Amino acid sequence: MSKFGENIIEKIASNSKRRLSSFDAAVKDATSQPLNELYKEWLNHLTAQYRSSTDNIQKNVVEGTAIEKESTGNFFPAFSPDGSKIAFISNHGNDYLSQTALYIYDIKKQSLKKIMSEVDGSVSWSPDGRYLAYAKNLHFNQYRSQVNDIYIYDLQKEVETRITFGLRMLAPSFSPDGHSIVGVVNQDGTNNLILLTHIPTELSALNEKDDKNMFVSKGIDAQWLTRFDDGRQIYKPIFHPDGQRIFFDTSIDDGRDIAVFDIKTGQWQMVFDKPHDERSPVISSDGNSLYYSCDETGIFNIYKFDLSSHQKTLLTNVIGGAFYPSVSDNGEISFTLYKDTRYQLNYLSNEKAVEQLKATYPVVNPNLASNAVYPARYATYPKSYKDTLVPSFDSITSYKTTFLDFSVLPIARIDYGTFKPGAYFYSSDVLNKSLFFGGILFNLTDFDRDLFGIFEFGGFGPTFFLELYNVTRSKTFTDNVDPTNDDIVKYESIQTNRFELREVDAGIDLSLVSPRDIRLNYMHSEYFVKIKGKEFEGGEYTAIPSTGNIKYFYGNDFSIAWKWSSLKPSVDYDINPRGGRRINFKYGYNLDHLFEGFAFNSNTGSSAVIYQKAFHHRLEGYWNEFLKIPGTTHTLDVNFQGGIIPTRVDSFYNFFGGGLLGLKGYSYYSIEGSRMALFTSYYRFPIFRNIDRSLGFLYLDKIFGAFYFGYGNAWSNKTSFNQLKHFKKDVGGELRIEFNSFYVYPTRVTFSAVYGLDEFISDGPVITKQDFNTGNLIKQNQKISNGKEWRYYLTVLFGFSLFD
Repeated sequence: MSKFGENIIEKIASNSKRRLSSFDAAVKDATSQPLNELYKEWLNHLTAQYRSSTDNIQKNVVEGTAIEKESTGNFFPAFSPDGSKIAFISNHGNDYLSQTALYIYDIKKQSLKKIMSEVDGSVSWSPDGRYLAYAKNLHFNQYRSQVNDIYIYDLQKEVETRITFGLRMLAPSFSPDGHSIVGVVNQDGTNNLILLTHIPTELSALNEKDDKNMFVSKGIDAQWLTRFDDGRQIYKPIFHPDGQRIFFDTSIDDGRDIAVFDIKTGQWQMVFDKPHDERSPVISSDGNSLYYSCDETGIFNIYKFDLSSHQKTLLTNVIGGAFYPSVSDNGEISFTLYKDTRYQLNYLSNEKAVEQLKATYPVVNPNLASNAVYPARYATYPKSYKDTLVPSFDSITSYKTTFLDFSVLPIARIDYGTFKPGAYFYSSDVLNKSLFFGGILFNLTDFDRDLFGIFEFGGFGPTFFLELYNVTRSKTFTDNVDPTNDDIVKYESIQTNRFELREVDAGIDLSLVSPRDIRLNYMHSEYFVKIKGKEFEGGEYTAIPSTGNIKYFYGNDFSIAWKWSSLKPSVDYDINPRGGRRINFKYGYNLDHLFEGFAFNSNTGSSAVIYQKAFHHRLEGYWNEFLKIPGTTHTLDVNFQGGIIPTRVDSFYNFFGGGLLGLKGYSYYSIEGSRMALFTSYYRFPIFRNIDRSLGFLYLDKIFGAFYFGYGNAWSNKTSFNQLKHFKKDVGGELRIEFNSFYVYPTRVTFSAVYGLDEFISDGPVITKQDFNTGNLIKQNQKISNGKEWRYYLTVLFGFSLFD
């Protein structure tokens, strides 16, 4: 059905540029119909068409019995040699199809057992049923790149052995004698068949790489069977029982076909080469029949092909699609069935031919028709080039770093109550080995500025970085003393301080366990303040002499940090991680100097700044653990945060344990010390999921709630058990809302309300008071009462975590 014609796409796209409010409005402007109404109309049309087209199939369904249908993805079933078990990969217990592990289903016991995590692609049994060969896509190599390698699992010893190292090999298949494995290797965008030989009966010797062949285990030989260089893709090879032929499905353009390779002659030829898609071949144990999946009926079904008579038999008749067949010696068939938005594992106990007419889906794909003519407007669709041809070049030279044009992003920010416009700018080289990211923002009231520039270069493996920062902030302080018996002000000070930060960070990011998890950093920083103002005393205001930039702190800090994240991917990964952890530890040695006062130099007649040295070690870190509550989508989020400065230092260097990043029931500065230990926890649960609603330019997806409890403290004296009685507690709740802005940008809103259970007094800013006995003005720290009150926090960020 084409209700509006092709031009409607252009209109909607054009409207989307100017109607930033929502996509709904852009569609309504173009079609004069509300989006929801238009969607329902389209959905009803498709539903009616599909029901009509599948009516005959629905009456004659042949799909066998479901073995595993709870998970959304079950692939590559493989019968054990004795036919009693089926090995397959499944995303059981996970949200995404890529989160697969290896499982074995016992047909007689009807039980499921997990064998190994992170298994990718097809699996193969050894002829004696002792071993399973499979691929894993991991980053355990010197470049930390994720590539496929082959592993063998010993079911008797329950031990896994890795036999390739960075070979980029997948889809292994044992030979009939069990001493060879054929598989697929990816190189330069093309797939080829490779044969690993001399696989021993006992795998204990295969625990190290071969010095001569760095890609395979010692004792194993690797032999290339094909040398394709035309972009050909190969998917699932399998040995014929004669051990001399290898069948595989392959593609060079759109759709797959099945081919066979002869090991003895080194030649290959097509078994099927038709417009239809034929894939996932498997050979019967007697070597006479080929089973495969094909979309000849308009829907993928399982077929049997006699290799001698070339007679073809349809064995299934399904609605969604049947893939990855496996056949036992007894003629039983297991396959993956796509049904009800899931790839489930099904089982046919015996073969029975299905009439082709009862399985035909009458809606024809126009691109597969023999006389298909693409619309004149897309004369070169789907492409105007040949994948199999490598273009000729006049010359080939080594790559030189080439930066792309700068991207500029205007920024309008409200910062500490003032309007601050500016821009971010970004550029990287073509290979993304180098990048530059910077920003300029200015406050129009006080001309405070935020300037930064970040440069990274990763051309040598490790990533080198250089970061420059210059930030200024202006703050006005008012201090006054009111009289006790009249309206005359005794004293008032109005002082404006302009603070400035100058900082240089330089270092290197290394890979130890995961990519870029170690950071070696040097930081030089300087803090300045410029003071001006006026004082009222004795009945009149007098100006405070303005100072120049006083450097009140400078430091040279060296640090090493390690971070680790193993959060389990899920549809709620951001709003509610359901398993895994975040860890971050940092050690630093700081060579710092803090303003202590001025000293008069009689020789020069001028004053010099005196600094207090603070050379100290600093260790800090956090451990964030996410524990899934069984049988639910609830999570217990537990966080341990701490730090220690082992030597006595000025309070300027203290850790602060209150506020948004600590115990939320207390203000940021109320909990401080050179030692800190905090425990916070959340019990998080869904309130609404899959909301699927647009609010202007915002798209609302999920809302989660949480109960919160915190416990901890910071202190500066030596640690003892007596400190526990001073630990603070707070409780509260949290609301998380997951939005996306303009259908692209993640927008995460968090609102927290937390109550501090403990009441205590802490020192606040220095204030001026009048001693009514003497009439003198004195300065002292203000005493601030903390706790026994609700504190509220609202954040709007790209993500929910504040510790990334």
